[in-house]
Amino acid sequence: MRGVFPPAFWVADPSGDTITSQHAWLKPAIATSLILIIANAVSPIAANWIAIIFFLFGVPHGAVERTQDRPRFIMPTLAYSALYIVFGILVFSSWLISPLGTLVIFFLLSAWHFGQSEPTLRLIGAWVIIGSCLIYPVETVGIFALLIEQDPPPSYIADAMHVMAIACGLAVFLEFVLRAKAGQMPSVLRLVFLIGIFLILPPVPAVAVYFFAFHGLGEFSRTIASVSRAQSDLKPLDVLKLYGPATFPAMIGAVLILTLTYQGHIPVLIATGLAVSFIIPHMLPVEALLRVDRETTRTSP
Repeated sequence: MRGVFPPAFWVADPSGDTITSQHAWLKPAIATSLILIIANAVSPIAANWIAIIFFLFGVPHGAVERTQDRPRFIMPTLAYSALYIVFGILVFSSWLISPLGTLVIFFLLSAWHFGQSEPTLRLIGAWVIIGSCLIYPVETVGIFALLIEQDPPPSYIADAMHVMAIACGLAVFLEFVLRAKAGQMPSVLRLVFLIGIFLILPPVPAVAVYFFAFHGLGEFSRTIASVSRAQSDLKPLDVLKLYGPATFPAMIGAVLILTLTYQGHIPVLIATGLAVSFIIPHMLPVEALLRVDRETTRTSP
């Protein structure tokens, strides 16, 4: 299985947690960024659609859980899936009652979730969510308004987003200075790249770069590396069996919703609510509520 992925995706740190190499993210991040930069120069609308494709490619990373303290992977049971759906229904109900409030909660959870996957750069999560507002304030607020179908959005929302973007930008810059002085060059390189891409690209393509190249591929490679420690002869078909049961329905559902929304059969407000209600349970520790009912295996998917 290690022949399927570059060697840089199979590095274990001294703490025992298998992680990607310090610079393993660089090539996919550069490739994704270049595609979106060129597309944005030709047609911003095309860049947004290509960004959506990258978002879809990043979805599979959440199809499998992994334990943090030992090399196991976790196949959700029927009970776990049912609980996930119940959480989703509750979130969607919240969305129908208050799209604005639910969207704010979603962005806050997203910032926290991304930060959790950046053990040395916790502030990156907040930067990914709000950083675009520094250079693209109109576009960022416009996306917010589009998602909740409220144009213009309440003035206090735009004001709050600007203040948070400035505060987050200053905090990220301070972290950059401190890490540069400490000689922590891998973190500095990652910070510079992420700061730069959010200054160059509009909000949707910029977040797509992070979600796919940094978050999605990073989590995927960590999980595969963790499984590989338990099963040294892991094959591509095993990975497909591991990720397929949750990935295929999610991808089909996402493409269906996108298609129906594009054709005007589903309002953007409802489509956004469905997406949010699918994502939020992933970011919450749902598995902790049903830990005893999970099927955990060490040998085969």
